[in-house]
Amino acid sequence: MKSARIAKAIQAGIPGAIVSADPASKTVEVTGTHDRKAVRVLIAGAGYTPTDAAHP
Repeated sequence: MKSARIAKAIQAGIPGAIVSADPASKTVEVTGTHDRKAVRVLIAGAGYTPTDAAHP
């Protein structure tokens, strides 16, 4: 499952991070870190193209 792959990559790179992934909407929510750059690098390393969600 793709979402599990992304979650494992983030949790391995950022211990303590909590990852919630929704494959249907292609979104990943990460709590436990404020380091967006590290999250993006880890998602890219898992073979996916990260983008920031639009915030209202």
